[in-house]
Amino acid sequence: MSNTAKRMTALALAILTLITLLALSACGGGTGGESDAPAPGENTVGEETTAPAETKPHYQTLSGDYSGRTFRVLGMYNDSYPQFTNFEIWSEGETGDIVNDAVFRRNLDIEQQYGVTIEQKLAEADQAHSNTKLYKHIESTVLAGEDSFDIFFIMLRDADQIIANAYSLDMAEFEYIDFSQPYWNQKTIEDISIGGKVYLTNSDFSLIDKKRTYTLMYNRELCSEYSDYKIEDMIYDGNWTLDIIAELCDAVSFDINGDGVPGIEDQWGLGFDSDKGLCSLLIGMGGSLAAKDETGMPVINVGSERMINIAQKIYDSFNGKYNYFFCGQYPWKVTHMRSADAGAVFKAGRLLFITSFPQSLVSFSAESDLDYGIITYPKYDESQDGYYTYADLWGCALFGAPVTNPDTSFTGFMLEILSGMSTDTTLKAYYETSCKIKHVYDETSADMLDITFSGIVFDLGTIFDWGGMYSTVISQILSMGGSPAKTFDYVSKWESIKEKAESEMDKTIEIILAREF
Repeated sequence: MSNTAKRMTALALAILTLITLLALSACGGGTGGESDAPAPGENTVGEETTAPAETKPHYQTLSGDYSGRTFRVLGMYNDSYPQFTNFEIWSEGETGDIVNDAVFRRNLDIEQQYGVTIEQKLAEADQAHSNTKLYKHIESTVLAGEDSFDIFFIMLRDADQIIANAYSLDMAEFEYIDFSQPYWNQKTIEDISIGGKVYLTNSDFSLIDKKRTYTLMYNRELCSEYSDYKIEDMIYDGNWTLDIIAELCDAVSFDINGDGVPGIEDQWGLGFDSDKGLCSLLIGMGGSLAAKDETGMPVINVGSERMINIAQKIYDSFNGKYNYFFCGQYPWKVTHMRSADAGAVFKAGRLLFITSFPQSLVSFSAESDLDYGIITYPKYDESQDGYYTYADLWGCALFGAPVTNPDTSFTGFMLEILSGMSTDTTLKAYYETSCKIKHVYDETSADMLDITFSGIVFDLGTIFDWGGMYSTVISQILSMGGSPAKTFDYVSKWESIKEKAESEMDKTIEIILAREF
């Protein structure tokens, strides 16, 4: 055999050997059955790999050019009480305010990307208990059949009339909206929907609902002076309960001036701003005035064993004790107090806990050097599945689409885009400004707000107040009338209005079932 032939034969054998080795490798062969796959970090240049595709949020999959079409949002304003004014809808330009500028940039991005214009319309939101000017404006517009706004905001104190009078559409039927996305609050949709229909809701787009969500603030220095509890750690660990907060309230409360008369100059455990603050404590313990049956329809929950036990626990922890006060009156003596007194006592360092809202945090930081923290409401006990809080009936607002809306497809598109794009823009900006403790961003407080906002409860029982179940029963657990309750009469109060409540709820359900939208 010639040298050339030998070289060709050797080359052929080498190629055959290489093919055999590659085949064994592909089949998982090798000594001892070990894989010949590259070790982590080993050079694999030239090899094809298949990485799992990253799933985009639904709003990022949407596209469209609406050629300058206007999306009209009806918000609310209150010149006397600006905390009830929408601030998340629109901004005319950057001013240096972090939330305002985030709103402006978010809207600009949306307008440029989708060829739309976002327009804000405002109606007055007065201090009426119901039938506010905002509600009357929506009602008159709908009854006149006018198409003047695509969506509207409405405070919870008028939400019952919006739903019962069929002034809003079922957003669950809107094209483009995907309520399973994280920028829609699943708990809200579960709470506020009726028979699967979503007539009002919220999302990361809405901020006024978060601004008016109940939270607790506490004096860290006062807490450490009377206990070794690390409240935020207890919340993280899931064992922050009413028993702990009651123990702390008992420990810190005493008659500072020694006159034997409860007064604003003394030291207190827990300050309620109103009966709504009391309701938030009840909701935080897993209570609810209304629940849902298997069809998604409301059922009355006031007389359930759970609710009775929660009410009893609150009564035993606070009734007649020198450890709490309501902002309107002392619980055991008819002594009227200004609405700002609770805040003044807290800022003076003589109140351990205060029911409040995120909207108040900036003023607390600006007006006091107090080392305070934002925390959630306590659980009933450690077995409770999470932390909950109450959406303020007075100032919290949801949004809906009027029945005069002519194009729910466009509205669904815009709501999905606004909700998705707000998460890392306006919502993030609001967190940052709301969590400035002594003018320094506090990440722990941001965590607490995150836990709080994820557990907002929109209770149909408080919204509709069927038979006076909220105004008659809940506010009387600790006798808001001015003196402590002589006996625990929660059950008897409920029994006195039960028939009326059931009748009114049945009528509401009947009206809703008759709707075709």
